[in-house]
Amino acid sequence: MQFSPKTKLLTISILGITLFLALVWLNFVFLQDKLNQEKNTVVDSRVNIELNNRQKQNLSTLTKQLDQIQESSDALNQAVLDRKQALKFVEYVEGLAAQFGVEHDLKITEPSRKPTGTDKTYILEEKSFSLTLDGAVENLLNFLKTFEANSSYVLISNLSLQKGENNLANLSLAGVIPWH
Repeated sequence: MQFSPKTKLLTISILGITLFLALVWLNFVFLQDKLNQEKNTVVDSRVNIELNNRQKQNLSTLTKQLDQIQESSDALNQAVLDRKQALKFVEYVEGLAAQFGVEHDLKITEPSRKPTGTDKTYILEEKSFSLTLDGAVENLLNFLKTFEANSSYVLISNLSLQKGENNLANLSLAGVIPWH
């Protein structure tokens, strides 16, 4: 059986169009898979960028918090005297007494409360002190005002002011000094 040239041309055209459409369809399927892969890559990249941004924000926040903790730690270390610098308090009191022209008698006792912990936490012990000052009332009050403004933490539990001889007065302080 022989096909007419018209039929041959029609058959070849239909086969060509079918082959062309099959190739376009296969290309579209593969292209769609490739587009999905690219889309997933973009989404993953966005997620990673968002995570990095959050980590940067967290790092920034943690850095600020660390700075605040360091400032607080420095203030605490300044406020609480170190055992190794026990003379710092004595020198401070002697300096104030000389500055305001008052006589002083300072007594520091052994720790009234010793740390009980065995771990390496920040533990304070307390030493009791008594301070007696003799001088002009104005000088004693100026001494007391400056002593209270000291950056070191001192807990005054007892304070008395008595009139002395020759227009002088006697100021007695008792309290606790925390040490670390």
